[in-house]
Amino acid sequence: MRSLIIFSFLYFFSIQTSFTQQEELTRLLRFPDIHKNKIVFVYAGDIWIVDSKGGTARQLTSHKGMEVFPKFSPDGEWIAYSAEYSGYILLMLTAVLQSS
Repeated sequence: MRSLIIFSFLYFFSIQTSFTQQEELTRLLRFPDIHKNKIVFVYAGDIWIVDSKGGTARQLTSHKGMEVFPKFSPDGEWIAYSAEYSGYILLMLTAVLQSS
């Protein structure tokens, strides 16, 4: 019985540790939008883009302010988003550059 309790404790602890390590790798990804094979999202207050099949995300913005709510244009060539710089909320537009 004692070995079952120890095993259960170790099993629960290993699962908890696994979740904690995963949380440290990726924080909150917010406000996703998808167009064909691209996904744009907000991570740590900046806009990022990644292929829908996976891979490494590419950072599109790196301003000191906060960017939120990215949306693709209907043709997928532009991303519009809201940004707060110096206390003002602005509508910003950036091009989606295709990488080769």
